[in-house]
Amino acid sequence: MKFNKTSCENLRGQFLKFLLPSIGSMWFFALYTMLDGIFVGKGVGPEALAAVNLANPFISIIFTISLIVSVGSSNIITNLLGQDNKKKANEIFTLNVILILIISVFMSLVSIIFIDKIVTGLGANGELALYLKDYLFIIALGAPFVSLSYCLEILIKAEGSPSKSFTVLLVTTILNIVGNYLLIFVLDMGLKGAAISTIFAQFISFTIFLLHFLNKNSNLKFVKPNFDTKTLMIIVKRGFPDALTELSAGFVTFLFNYNVIKILGVKYLPAFSVILYVSNLVIVTMTAVNHGMQPLVSFYDGKKDRKSVMYLLKVSVKSAFILSLIFFVLIEVFTSQIVSIFLSKADMDLFNYSVYALRIYSVSFLVLSLNIVNSGYLNAIKQNTEAILVSAIRGYISISICLLVLPILFGDFGIWSSVIFSELITFLLSFILFKSKGVFKLSTAN
Repeated sequence: MKFNKTSCENLRGQFLKFLLPSIGSMWFFALYTMLDGIFVGKGVGPEALAAVNLANPFISIIFTISLIVSVGSSNIITNLLGQDNKKKANEIFTLNVILILIISVFMSLVSIIFIDKIVTGLGANGELALYLKDYLFIIALGAPFVSLSYCLEILIKAEGSPSKSFTVLLVTTILNIVGNYLLIFVLDMGLKGAAISTIFAQFISFTIFLLHFLNKNSNLKFVKPNFDTKTLMIIVKRGFPDALTELSAGFVTFLFNYNVIKILGVKYLPAFSVILYVSNLVIVTMTAVNHGMQPLVSFYDGKKDRKSVMYLLKVSVKSAFILSLIFFVLIEVFTSQIVSIFLSKADMDLFNYSVYALRIYSVSFLVLSLNIVNSGYLNAIKQNTEAILVSAIRGYISISICLLVLPILFGDFGIWSSVIFSELITFLLSFILFKSKGVFKLSTAN
């Protein structure tokens, strides 16, 4: 294949076709999450907002289960479609949905049975524990709809219909806005209302996606799956790096919550809650770049088209960095306005501290974008070991070391700056490692 200007333009067009709906979908998903925080912070209070923050590690586990199966299946499905093997692609698609259903129902039951131990393990006590228990019980009850909706949203993009996922998420976001307003402000249901609104919107999302795949015009069909151990292991292997990234969000949240409570006290947990919502918007944007890149990279990798794969990596890195730079500038300029979306100025000490913490933390976004895209690319070209290593360094090893050492040396500044150093360590170590192994030149490894 001659790699000329026209083919570059075609690849750029294909990338944008996947990227823009993916960003739109992920932004609506982030907005969906942020709205809960806004309604809870304004309608219930800072302590309820802190409870939602404490629930994040639990929710991350739910999404991790969805990701480890769905992303792994998605990469395999797009690769198979690139080989025109629709029969096998449909088998993987069906197997994916069945696995998610079984696992999510099991997790829901276990979570409900051990709800009190989960609340205690997340660090809540007193009134905060009551808030958290009410919220987690409803989220756990609706976990299967959350998992299945997220799973089908990924797969609808894998089959080549990214714009449909955007439309569905737009509808469910609007439903969540209306539901939060009615249940929190009109019916005065507090944090329970926020949880019910979330689950109801996810149920509607799941229903619409399911109807799409049941339609005869869908590119992916439900068929009789082949439950072989080899296929299951491949799915888990391909989805594990992205799942590690998702789970790390809950792990990092837990570490931050521990440090904030220990050094600053429970009163300042809402400051980290604000950071989480803003950070989530940045992370899902970079994840959207991955979702826009990975199906195409897997497709051209299936065709053994190395130059196209490398071009897509270059475009993805540029896109991610430009977007992260825009986020950084906007956050630094409009920090007070952003914090005021979640917190009132009734407690000026908490408000001003949240502004201070967010400005420090946002510096990390400039490097975070490169690390996420780097890991996603490696996963798409089947460099699973390297992708897992990047995810492990970034989400567990470097952040744990930084959060262990920096708060001791610099107090609260060490808490908020730890993620900056963690992302830099990850970038430098992965760059040295992968350059020495020539990983970035690989695209057709088996």
